[in-house]
Amino acid sequence: MTELSQAPAQVTVQGQIQGLHGNVLEGWAFDPAQPDLRLALEVVIDGASVALVRADTYQHDPLAGDGFHGFALQLQPAWLSGARRIAVRLANEGSWIGEPLELPNEKPRKAEAQVPGSQVWYGGGLAVGGWVWDDITPGRHVEVRARLGDQIVARCLADLHHPALIYRADADHGYSLELPWQFGDGERREVHIEDDQGRPLQGSPITVCCHADGLGALVAAHWPEQADPAPRDLLIRLARDYDQRCPRSAGFGHYPQWFAHYQRAPQYPEAVTGSRIAVLLHGDADETERQACLDSLSQQRLPPFTQAVVDPADVSTSLQLLLEEGAEAVLLQPLDSRLLPHALDQLALALQPKEAGKQAAWAFADSDQDGADGLRSNPWFKPSWDLDLYLGADLFTAGALFGRDIIQRAVRLLNAAPELPRDHEGVLAALILATEQDNLGVARVTQVLSHRSANSPATPAACDAGKPQRLERLTWLVNKLHPGTRLSRQSKLPGALRTHWPLPERLPKVSLIIPTRDAYKLLHACMEGLLTQTDYPDLELIIVDNQTSDPQTLEYFDELKTRGVRILPHPYPFNYATLNNVGVEFATGEYIGLVNNDIEILHPDWLKEMMSLAVRPDVGAVGAKLLWKNDMVQHAGVVIGINGLAAHTGNNWLRNDPGYLGFNHLARRQSACTTACLILRRDLYLQIEGMDEVRHPVAFNDVDMCLRINELGLKILWTPFAELIHAESASRGKDSTADKAARSKREQQLLLDRWGVKYQFDFCYSPSLNADWALGTYNGVSIGRQASDAD
Repeated sequence: MTELSQAPAQVTVQGQIQGLHGNVLEGWAFDPAQPDLRLALEVVIDGASVALVRADTYQHDPLAGDGFHGFALQLQPAWLSGARRIAVRLANEGSWIGEPLELPNEKPRKAEAQVPGSQVWYGGGLAVGGWVWDDITPGRHVEVRARLGDQIVARCLADLHHPALIYRADADHGYSLELPWQFGDGERREVHIEDDQGRPLQGSPITVCCHADGLGALVAAHWPEQADPAPRDLLIRLARDYDQRCPRSAGFGHYPQWFAHYQRAPQYPEAVTGSRIAVLLHGDADETERQACLDSLSQQRLPPFTQAVVDPADVSTSLQLLLEEGAEAVLLQPLDSRLLPHALDQLALALQPKEAGKQAAWAFADSDQDGADGLRSNPWFKPSWDLDLYLGADLFTAGALFGRDIIQRAVRLLNAAPELPRDHEGVLAALILATEQDNLGVARVTQVLSHRSANSPATPAACDAGKPQRLERLTWLVNKLHPGTRLSRQSKLPGALRTHWPLPERLPKVSLIIPTRDAYKLLHACMEGLLTQTDYPDLELIIVDNQTSDPQTLEYFDELKTRGVRILPHPYPFNYATLNNVGVEFATGEYIGLVNNDIEILHPDWLKEMMSLAVRPDVGAVGAKLLWKNDMVQHAGVVIGINGLAAHTGNNWLRNDPGYLGFNHLARRQSACTTACLILRRDLYLQIEGMDEVRHPVAFNDVDMCLRINELGLKILWTPFAELIHAESASRGKDSTADKAARSKREQQLLLDRWGVKYQFDFCYSPSLNADWALGTYNGVSIGRQASDAD
């Protein structure tokens, strides 16, 4: 996910530059002979190549192919200063696209039919994204409106940070517009997206036709009753596959309706009848909250075997007494939260033995909050169990069901640790230690099974802020797992903790691999940061040179050689996977770091932070927090399954934003991370045979490699405490994100052939969250996708 794919050597294309709106260059390019190909284009200003962009965004007029052959690229002001001519051609010195744009344009300008500085991104569903600014008053935030006929049906302010605007002085002109929930009825509507002056935005109008239960439900609803059912069944199967590849979303503003539609109680599972589930009530609550909690227990379809209020100073004894009464499992239930009637039976079902006798030791579920207006709000859609995330903020254990076996293991650990208090946080520390030491399974129930009170804190970190003893209890836990580990309180996310994993006394040698071609300024900033601003004593730097011809860069190579940098010539056609594999082959370090030539160092301890995670025996690879130069997040991990492919997380977050549930400041497990900056053991890289040079020479090689590491049972971790700038990906038009790659059928099929079935739903991401590129990860709820209720 780090490079643009190259265009074929010979293509005959149609296309044109449609205009320069502000500093955004727009146009389209299409190869009729290969309609599924998304062309890589090169932007040339006054004879100098300045940027690359992929023609794969929506273009409304003219509509070529499937309508996704447009491009929009933000040009830097320095490029436009004094510029006279802008041209676009196929990448790698291919044929020119349309007529060049002459600057300044002295011809009388026609009145704009559409708002020039705007874009509509719509991938289906009930959420519309994009950006718009007022070119007369650039600092003004425009109101965006959705119009059906003569009626305004939705409106919002364009005041969100948007990754397409990273080179503007102000990038906060993005918008996320929520269409009415009623539009999810399967009917076809033409909706006009306009500014507050009634002018259409680029890409308007859009056609809205979606069903809350997906395309499969739409087919079933409209299939004639007397028709042959065989074609119907085939179409429904195809439609469900389409729902996975082209997911639909709604914004969080529709969460109350989403909850009412999707979170209906499932059929009662007879297998849990007779299960002896005890409930241990804990925490503070006012009388109203307490009574609501007790009422919810009396309404359970699977009645509690017994229930008790905990002794806050001795939770361990309270648990043992419940086990002595015959409890098979104990629910740790906060008194300021109430359960849905099917909560106990669904959690008990998650603890039932699965295939091959596997059984989870404990189970947790999603939750939401009572809104001040009485509506459902603020859902916590959780990933699978993640120790590193738990250490940062606990979003797992409130309302979790712990089986008898793990409670007994935890009690034995407590009895062997007289220094550990038996309070709630101390008991949780023992339960988690038992989970990790014995590698016990933890079940995630992807249903909302509890409602937090309106007065409870809004985020996991805010909840933890009321637990001052948590740091001390978790310090005991992490030192049992890895002696020498310490914890500290975070300032950017109050209530959250940071784990400082110990480094070995002798730091392992690390070989950093930097593929490059020309690009002196980028390479110079990267290498000087690695050589002079990185605090790590045993470092090997290897540049893999892919046909550099720029004299200044070649001269810099000579200088770098005198400073101990190895230069490996690779005079062959570009293959990103091969470049890294060659570098690793010649590396002598115990660990390797894959580093793009456009990385810039922000703080000297970035590598020590990543290595403190990489040296753990349970970790396969470690990724970093990458930023654009305007302080927006470029990479906070990778989510698999976005439009059937993969996407970077956090592209709508600023550096210091908390992100969804505080994830922008919490170290956590990911299914994949970008190799723009990735650390792993060299022997592991060789064991998995590195990047796949044949299947993924350019795109998704990092995702594929990380998924193969996952298959070995090793973790891919992302840390927010190693921050670096990833500069060039911004000027190349954000080539690594799913809104580019998802439109390329070839790249999609390469990934899906190997991983499509297993990673329809990323275990590090909730299936209830949106899975479309247009809205961005963690920005809404999914509609029409089907997932199992527990994993």
